[in-house]
Amino acid sequence: MLRSFLTYLKSTIKLQEQDRLLLAISGGVDSMVMLDLFSQLPYYFEVAHVNFSLRGKDSDADENLVRDTCQKLNIPFHARKFDTQKEGEEAGMSTQMIARQLRYHWFEELLETQNLNFLATAHHADDHLETALLNLVRGTGISGLKGILPMNGHIVRPLLFASKAEVMAYAKGKKIKWREDSSNSSLKYKRNFIRHEVVPKLKELNLSLLTTFDETAQKIAMDNMFIQTQFEEFKEQVLRKEPFGFSVKKDLLLEKTNEALVYRLFAEFDFDFKTVKKILADGLNKTGAVFESESHELVSDRDDFLIQIKRFSVDFSSEIDEKGLYETPAGRLKVCVVQNHPSSEDLKDPQKAFLDFDKLDFPLLLRKWQLGDRFQPFGMKGSKLVSDYLIDEKVSIPGKRQQMVLVSNEEIVWLLGRRASEKVKIGKKTLQILKLEIV
Repeated sequence: MLRSFLTYLKSTIKLQEQDRLLLAISGGVDSMVMLDLFSQLPYYFEVAHVNFSLRGKDSDADENLVRDTCQKLNIPFHARKFDTQKEGEEAGMSTQMIARQLRYHWFEELLETQNLNFLATAHHADDHLETALLNLVRGTGISGLKGILPMNGHIVRPLLFASKAEVMAYAKGKKIKWREDSSNSSLKYKRNFIRHEVVPKLKELNLSLLTTFDETAQKIAMDNMFIQTQFEEFKEQVLRKEPFGFSVKKDLLLEKTNEALVYRLFAEFDFDFKTVKKILADGLNKTGAVFESESHELVSDRDDFLIQIKRFSVDFSSEIDEKGLYETPAGRLKVCVVQNHPSSEDLKDPQKAFLDFDKLDFPLLLRKWQLGDRFQPFGMKGSKLVSDYLIDEKVSIPGKRQQMVLVSNEEIVWLLGRRASEKVKIGKKTLQILKLEIV
């Protein structure tokens, strides 16, 4: 299996010797096999384990197994513990959705801070088939029927060539230690029902089901890639980044006759097909109509659809250090210190701010604006109420509701996504610059 694994890394994923990886290791058999295989190859990698605190002592035992294994193999190990149930309740999201969001946001932070290129997950061929069948049941359309891609941006799936049976045989043959999650056998979860009830029946019809599906999935992926190219052009025309989230021009949607592209646009914010139909039927002409997905809220304004993340509908504040990635109502905020002065184009970009590092007191505070807040907008001599500034800029109601300010020693230094403060502007003699960017 090691030879097949190496071949798949080089030929399909096209991993280079200099690439640096982050392995997502849960402690289950699939991820522990992936860890064992990588430990026999010359690639540099580190391990990340998420403890979701959903199974009490069992969750802690999973973490201990992965930690102990990494110590024996002398592999850099990172662990993060979340109160997943509490996070889900506060965000108004399901446990599965918030768990996925938490782990992938943390993985992204590690990739950045540890200077790693790729995130490797332990999905195998059976997961590939199960995902497509699950998406078929959910009605995700052609994009879901392609299953799991071997490589999606910086996420790679090095075990996708192997079946679950092959993974288990390797683990037993090598006497690899792993942890069983009892929830994997419960039929109350849709994926488990497909795994234990549906797939065995389909294999009775086709003994080579995994191979046949993989070929079909490749064809679907090619068709989807063509559609995706058209979609990216469409999205660039109709979707605009805003400080509170996103806006979509209604008249631009009306000009488009391809409903598949419109559906894809709203599906990116977790709106299902029926809701998209309602948005187009009712929302285009009804100002103030509100539509919700599991993760987002869409408001029909006069000329635009306004989309924002639901999890930030409650009060939000966060301490900001001089380096890192942070979740905000406006998107992910990337923070770093640079020496090179920005170009004139960068200075005009409202999604970026360049502040004099030596004029700031850390940690900074990121919070929602409040009545009575004042700041001195860049280029102005006097201060101005934030409320007045937002009115003058004709900011929408959702935009005002979600507007964030960055504060240093009780002084507003940036109105996120809009304007920095004159008091912390950079000059020719500025040596260190705090660069902030909404990405």
